Amino acid sequence: MLTGSRDRELTVLNSHKTRKHLANILGFCNLAKDGNAEKAELLTYFEYVAASASEMDEWLKEVDQK
Repeated sequence: MLTGSRDRELTVLNSHKTRKHLANILGFCNLAKDGNAEKAELLTYFEYVAASASEMDEWLKEVDQK
């Protein structure tokens, strides 16, 4: 069970770090769904999505260790 201060720390970290990566992924998905992007742009978006997902995965592993 989480203590009060640890719970608050994880809540703040989650709201800033995890949401940052998720917002990036959702934003790039919206750009890709727009239908106006060329193939090269779509590939760039997918690279950004992969990078954000990888960063979020690393971040969640850190949180799991706390």
